[in-house]
Amino acid sequence: MPTHVLHQLLEAQVFGTIREDVNLWADQPADWFGPKNHRQFRHSVMEGAFQYRNDPEGFAHYLLHTQFADPFFSAHPELHFAMEVYAHSEEGKKIIRAARAKQKANGPRSLRNPPPNSKRRVYTRGRVV
Repeated sequence: MPTHVLHQLLEAQVFGTIREDVNLWADQPADWFGPKNHRQFRHSVMEGAFQYRNDPEGFAHYLLHTQFADPFFSAHPELHFAMEVYAHSEEGKKIIRAARAKQKANGPRSLRNPPPNSKRRVYTRGRVV
């Protein structure tokens, strides 16, 4: 399973932004079922389409994560190792930092910072935000 740093590097290179919420949602079953069995859950196109039905950018990030990165790097372990080394190098970290700065300048979309016309109520530590 590629690390989150490698997923962030791929997102930064393909989209120019990083959607950490997508990575966390897709890989959360790994905490429950282990890294080898987590792809049985939250890795189908239909699950992603339902989860990100109102967020096309999130769905594109989801497809990159689940339909390209995970299967591709599982099939090519030597390339996976090389990309992990690059993602953890100074040059890879520089690309990730630039994408995070760009995203911060644009205002990241997250549960704590929903779109302005969203009616979603977010509960944080017992308070409604």
